[in-house]
Amino acid sequence: MFANGCANCGDDYGFVHVESFREGVGLLYNRYAMIDREVMIMTTYSVNLTPQTYKRLSEMAMQENRALDEVAATLLEVKPTEHLHIERREGVLSGRPILRGTRMPVWQIVWKWKAGDTLELIHEYFPHLSMAALYDAISYYHDHQAEIEKEIEDNKIENVLKDHNATMDEKGVITFNDPR
Repeated sequence: MFANGCANCGDDYGFVHVESFREGVGLLYNRYAMIDREVMIMTTYSVNLTPQTYKRLSEMAMQENRALDEVAATLLEVKPTEHLHIERREGVLSGRPILRGTRMPVWQIVWKWKAGDTLELIHEYFPHLSMAALYDAISYYHDHQAEIEKEIEDNKIENVLKDHNATMDEKGVITFNDPR
């Protein structure tokens, strides 16, 4: 189990449980929030574990004299943000803000929106993303403008090519050059 925040302040809490399912063993993460002194489940994630991963987690828990749920929580490392549809996950796009439950970075939605695409059109490109999540991405951008602008700049083709010591010819073919 892990927890973030303070119940007295109305902050979020997250709990991880190792559960046995018909299909095998998995992690179940529930994010809670205190609203008017009542606990409400806001988000649920589940992750299936291979038998090898479950065995390794069990061994780690025994070696560290910790609960299995506590050790398992380190696998998820979900960092909720102040925006319901935006999260950060270690190991997913280097912990950059993404739309909850996806690998879609906020900067990519904002980049399309700033280029003139409507959120309705973006939804047509990515129908698995809810309109609420798309609006939340724009809201997140307004609250974290400098961070998202930097990510947009870092992901421009000329900067990506430079970072990876690569060139692109007039046909769009990318060549990775030997490091010097």
